[in-house]
Amino acid sequence: GAARVTSTGPRSEIGRIGASLRTLQAEPPRLQQQTARVVRLCFFGGAAIFRPNLALAVILLSIAGALGTALLWPPASSLFRFGPLHPDDLMIALGPGVVMLVVLELLKPLWRRRLRS
Repeated sequence: GAARVTSTGPRSEIGRIGASLRTLQAEPPRLQQQTARVVRLCFFGGAAIFRPNLALAVILLSIAGALGTALLWPPASSLFRFGPLHPDDLMIALGPGVVMLVVLELLKPLWRRRLRS
C-alpha cells in the first residue's frame, strides 16, 4: 500500500505534540529540591548571619574587637600571655563553630514543627 503524507515536521500532529512538550517545565526530582532547600537555608536565607539582626551584629563586632585587641595590641597580648595566632589554631577555633552553626540551622525546621504542634 501507499501512504499519503499531508504534512511533516512541526506541522504534523506528532510535530505539534513535540512542540507542546518542549514548552513544559520539567519538575526537578524531590531529592534535588530538598538538597537545594537545605543549601538555601544554611547559606543564603535561613542562616541568622544573613538576616538583619542588630543585636547579633553588635555582639559579633564587640567580640571581634575584643579578640582583635587582645591578639594584636602588644600590652593586651602580654597581659593574657597570647602567642602568635597560627592558621591551624584558627581552624581549630573556627571549625567547631561553623559545624555547630550548620547543625543548628539544619535543626530549625524540626524545632519549628514541634513548636507549632
